[in-house]
Amino acid sequence: MTHPDSFGSRSTLSVGDREFEIFRLDALQSRFDVFRLPYTLRVLLENALRR
Repeated sequence: MTHPDSFGSRSTLSVGDREFEIFRLDALQSRFDVFRLPYTLRVLLENALRR
């Protein structure tokens, strides 16, 4: 299933011979100061990126 990549945060993670689609918060750091957010809000933000 392909998800929209509105913020350019989609990436792939290779583990052994498998690849997984992930959405990276560090891709947003240059435009938004996401690392200053509390951890729980970063978890929610990462979930919102995937949806």
